[in-house]
Amino acid sequence: MKEDVQQQTFDGVRDAKKKDEREYRDPQDIGIEVARGGKMRMAGEYVEDYDKFPHMIIPGDDGLYRAHVPAAVALAWTTPEERAQIRERLPEGAHHSSDEVMAMVAELNVWKHAIAEITRTDEDSLTVVDDIPVTSWAGKDVRRHEGVTVEDYKAYLYEPYRPPSKGGNTTALHIHRFTLEGKQYSFFARGSKKWIFKSDEASFDYIVTEEGYHNVIPTSVVTKDAKGKVIQRGNRTRKKTLRTAQTRPPGSRREQRD
Repeated sequence: MKEDVQQQTFDGVRDAKKKDEREYRDPQDIGIEVARGGKMRMAGEYVEDYDKFPHMIIPGDDGLYRAHVPAAVALAWTTPEERAQIRERLPEGAHHSSDEVMAMVAELNVWKHAIAEITRTDEDSLTVVDDIPVTSWAGKDVRRHEGVTVEDYKAYLYEPYRPPSKGGNTTALHIHRFTLEGKQYSFFARGSKKWIFKSDEASFDYIVTEEGYHNVIPTSVVTKDAKGKVIQRGNRTRKKTLRTAQTRPPGSRREQRD
């Protein structure tokens, strides 16, 4: 644990207050890193999309996969000896907020969901990523495009407009839309920066709605530049709440100019 940065305690786990200052470990050398309190990142980008707790959705070479976050934390932040001790001292299937689990959290400084996962899973069954890709999303079959180039990429502001004097729209939610083989594909993302350039080779998963819309699953977008190097573009952080109120009419001449 880093001691030269501001610390906080959340659910019994003490770690850096800022997520960028926390220590992350890759439990199985597969490119997925987790902090002791459950935050996950991949290729330096934080993974935020829970399929259904405890699984996060991550992109793979051939589709989207489910990653078990508590198992990842357990493998990254406890030793086999500590896990054996947890299984010996705690009842099988212990609840993550039970007194026994929270006492172990205090002792090891590890996420309560990881401790609870250890009590219900034997050593050989602790795995981070499922063997097969996700086959459905929002009740629809997942489809995939591999190594394609897209055209007519545009982004449109989705939330109410906000003038620069009020913070602007740099991180506001936008609809990103592009064309592939004559069909339009779209997804929501923060900001207007393109996720896919015209010279990129892109792979992504998508679903087709009952209305015929082709909705891209943002987490699945992987791009390679003209040199074949994997590169992440655009703003991939999530927006938890939308703007609900229209900006009031500008009251000053400077705001009117904005």
